[in-house]
Amino acid sequence: MASSKAAAVLGNVQRFYANANQLRAQFHEVVKTASSSAAQTSEGTVLVSKPDDVRFDYLVRNGNRSALAVTKTVIFDGSTLWTINHGTRQIVQRQSPTGGVVPAAVSFLTGGPTLQTHFTASLNTSGSYGIRNSTVLELVPKQQDAPYKQLFFVVDSSDWHVSESIVVESNGDTSEFRFYAPNFKQAVNNSLFQVSPGSLPNYQRVVQTPQAGGASAGLASAGTTP
Repeated sequence: MASSKAAAVLGNVQRFYANANQLRAQFHEVVKTASSSAAQTSEGTVLVSKPDDVRFDYLVRNGNRSALAVTKTVIFDGSTLWTINHGTRQIVQRQSPTGGVVPAAVSFLTGGPTLQTHFTASLNTSGSYGIRNSTVLELVPKQQDAPYKQLFFVVDSSDWHVSESIVVESNGDTSEFRFYAPNFKQAVNNSLFQVSPGSLPNYQRVVQTPQAGGASAGLASAGTTP
């Protein structure tokens, strides 16, 4: 059962994002597997536009390290999850079985109510995430066959935005997103969330059918797929 303090923090987080119509931010991602001590790191930008649009652009530095190029784009447009991998020239289209609902793992970005619906919340005081004395929410999925077992939010209690999001999968693998320089004021063009496979004729298109728990797996798991 969710503690009253955790429920209050989660409510504050969702109210903050419910009052923000858009978001631009930079992110740093660290992916760790349970079977190895090695970590895979990525960086990029995230864009959000209400009510459901979310876009992650993964960036790599060119040889001179002064310029960045997009190597992969992950877009959720309210009903479909798209992964465009420019390295492998592949477009993966995954239809959500619950169209119109942002995947639960990133629903805080759009102020959606799905976190309270899908998770049991508590406050984590282990010190494993965030800086000292950080406010950390631990969310456990209520769905027994969910593809991940825990979700952690490091929350900035000055205004209740999420500075860090960690997904712990059922096999022990983790995906950690840290968000930097958030901008909730600058408008985001809706065309950035529209995907036209025909505009990339040299890319292979793969259509995946939804699996159990697939709608809740979220952009994080899609983003970490090479």
